[in-house]
Amino acid sequence: MATVIFSNSGDTDTAVLRYIWTGIPNVKVVEINKDTLNAQELVDQAIEQEHDTLICCGHGSDKGLFDPAGTCYSFVINRQNYKKI
Repeated sequence: MATVIFSNSGDTDTAVLRYIWTGIPNVKVVEINKDTLNAQELVDQAIEQEHDTLICCGHGSDKGLFDPAGTCYSFVINRQNYKKI
């Protein structure tokens, strides 16, 4: 099993990622976009439930994976949850 945490900022760079993972058996996609209300909770749950492969994609920086619903300083993969990975 694998889980993909997909931070979709709505731009063409990240929108294409949705189609890469769709339909692959045994892959769970957790898509976070600007309308996701409980993004941090969904991401933390996905991290805790995955025991095999975790893939994180989207825009980020050396501080983590950006939360598309937050400011440029909000992250869904961050200092609080990266050690769980």
